[in-house]
Amino acid sequence: MMIHMIRRLWETARENRRQQDKFNKHYRSKNPAGCCDCCDLGLFSTLLTLGAATAAATRAPALDRAGVAAIRGYRRWLSPHWPGQCRFTPTCGAYGLVAVERHGLAVGGRMAAERLRRCRPGVPRGTHDPVRPAGSPAPSGS
Repeated sequence: MMIHMIRRLWETARENRRQQDKFNKHYRSKNPAGCCDCCDLGLFSTLLTLGAATAAATRAPALDRAGVAAIRGYRRWLSPHWPGQCRFTPTCGAYGLVAVERHGLAVGGRMAAERLRRCRPGVPRGTHDPVRPAGSPAPSGS
């Protein structure tokens, strides 16, 4: 079962990369570093999805705290050096932090991973996309 889940995550990451490469053919970045100006390269969303799956399987509160610590670490040490800028308001890091604090790593991590996958060059800067409240249904488009 775990091997099947990891294989599915790997295939999802590969598909995300294919979609991003296809998208980048149409929208060239103006960023001198050559980045696509978005938050995700497939790595962060895959790690969040893997953490969410692990948290759902174990239901350990320590994993929720570890998820919050990982997002805070990203926001403090990696995000300031990342070449792109988030296109959403709140930023993807702030969204992930609120989602994991509000819903736990199992649901919030999956929400944050989906948000990272939506952060693409075609999205207008400043697009408002707040974390949905606990207990509200997921949007039908996700």
